[in-house]
Formats: sequence, C-alpha cells, structure tokens
Amino acid sequence: VRESDYAPDEKALYARRAEAEPTAASHMAVHSMDPQTLAIALNDSPAGLLAWIVERRRAWSDCGGEVERAFTREHLLTTVSLFWLTQTIGSSLRFYWETARQDWKPAHSRQPTIEAPTAMAVLPQDVFPLPRKVVERHANLQHWRVYAKGGHFGPAEAPEEYVEDVRAFFRRFRT
Repeated sequence: VRESDYAPDEKALYARRAEAEPTAASHMAVHSMDPQTLAIALNDSPAGLLAWIVERRRAWSDCGGEVERAFTREHLLTTVSLFWLTQTIGSSLRFYWETARQDWKPAHSRQPTIEAPTAMAVLPQDVFPLPRKVVERHANLQHWRVYAKGGHFGPAEAPEEYVEDVRAFFRRFRT
C-alpha cells in the first residue's frame, strides 16, 4: 500500500500508518522471526504476558496513551487470563511465523479475489488502516464505515458502534 492509494479524505489514515510503523515493525519482526522464544517467556510469566498485551492495547488503540480510556481493567485482565489459562499466546504468535513463510495464493483467478459481500470498518487509530481503493480492488465491497474513534482492537473499543455496524451490513441479506 502506497501513500498514493489513499484518497484526500484518507490522508489521516496514512499518517497514522506511518506513526504506528515503528511499534508494528518490532511486533511483526519478533512474531514472524522468533515467536517461540517470546511464547515461552510469556507463558512463563503472567506479569510479562500482561505487559505485552497491555502495551499493544496502549500503542494501538484510540486511548491517547492511557490504556484505561479504551479498555476496562476487567477487559484487559480477562484477555490476559484467556491467553494465560489456555497457554495459547504461542499459537497466536505462531500465526505470523507461518504466514511469513508461505505466500497466500487465491484458489481462483476471478476478480475481485474476495467474491463474498464484504464490509469494512475503518478505525482512525488502527495500525495499518487500508484505503478504500485497495479494499475495492480485492473485495466485493458492499459496506464501508469510517468510525469516529477506535483502533486496532475496534470491537472492544467501540462495541456498540461495531455491533450496530455488523447488524446494518447483514440486515440487507435477511429473507
């Protein structure tokens, strides 16, 4: 995705992408190159796991650096507990390693590649917000919504708006 892919009214999304790139780059590097070492450390330390999860929420949400503006303590502790109690942080990290080693290829050559009706939620503080032009190139885009707030963890940051958006998208398919 290039800066030229972003429409004039999407320039703030490109700026956010550039702003988030350093944090995202370190995240992608460790996840795609050495996830097992990190997984072992995070599985061994609930404090380390909490720090890792909370830092991502702080850096990638619409909280202005104050993570509890976007998430309750209960939400953060529940998220960490799910990873801790199920010992699944490793599988969530491993996904990046696997996808970095195998290019995804569609099963067909039709365009758009994603033929199913597609909805897209654009959150202003997401890490890699996609421009509409790129989404339209690859998907059968039927619903596009730019949220007033939210980041990478949008459904948790703006749950009411997200639920209404999902309902609005699927309402047209009711019979």
